[in-house]
Amino acid sequence: MSEIDPAWFYSSLAQASAAIVGLIGAILGSRIIDHIGRMRLERNQIDMEIGNAARLIADRTVSLRQFENFLRESIARDTEAI
Repeated sequence: MSEIDPAWFYSSLAQASAAIVGLIGAILGSRIIDHIGRMRLERNQIDMEIGNAARLIADRTVSLRQFENFLRESIARDTEAI
């Protein structure tokens, strides 16, 4: 009788596991890159709003109370986004 070599099973199992790990890694990597891009866009929008508010305060066209309200709303939106 000939002896059956079980090495093919372990080799196939290792290759299938590596393929699954690679696929999961690719999906997670693309999700992370998408999330980073979205956060950068939101950060740029927030920076632009803060710059606009700073110009309005410097021009004295907005009161400190209005600026405080703006900050409260912005912080609430940022907290929700995070």
